[in-house]
Amino acid sequence: MTAYDMLKKLKGGFIAFGWQAQAGLFEQNLKDTFQPDNRKEDLFIQVILQNAFRSGRLIPIQIMLMDEAAAGY
Repeated sequence: MTAYDMLKKLKGGFIAFGWQAQAGLFEQNLKDTFQPDNRKEDLFIQVILQNAFRSGRLIPIQIMLMDEAAAGY
């Protein structure tokens, strides 16, 4: 699942399109897949996120998606 896919699922296609357009201004693509084994930048992101999850500063997205589904969003 890409960042674009997550945005589209959580916020809708129009919002995802807007964020993709803004990312394009900075030569980024939200439709790229996350590849920590092949991209150094993705590996750095993985390490940062793992540390944030371990410390409790971030909550895994699966929990947020399940809560929203239960709430009917």
